[in-house]
Amino acid sequence: MVKILYVEDDEINGVVMQGLLKKFGVEVLVARTVNEARKYVADEAFPLILMDIQLGDEVVDGVMLAKEIKQMEPYQHCPIFAVTADADSGASAYFLSEGFERYFAKPFDRNQLWSAIEEILNRK
Repeated sequence: MVKILYVEDDEINGVVMQGLLKKFGVEVLVARTVNEARKYVADEAFPLILMDIQLGDEVVDGVMLAKEIKQMEPYQHCPIFAVTADADSGASAYFLSEGFERYFAKPFDRNQLWSAIEEILNRK
């Protein structure tokens, strides 16, 4: 079973994502804090990272954390998807310009998310 990382401060959103992707044979490790995410990426290599943008009371947001992770070996070419409640008209273009491979506004279409994940996993 392939394992991906989901950086999400909301426990319920993390559990929902785990349940959703388990149906497709994907294990989701949820990091609820920036420091937890840093620990997980230091400990193992993930083929894909899903990143919430607003990470609660953290000083570092998902955009800054994604850029930090992209500086680490072996994550220079690791796809990171923005999964966020930010659904403003310019959000997609902004997140793509910040280095995210894909953008999904919550609530997202699970079939579109799975299709994008499957495309990434099939590249490996």
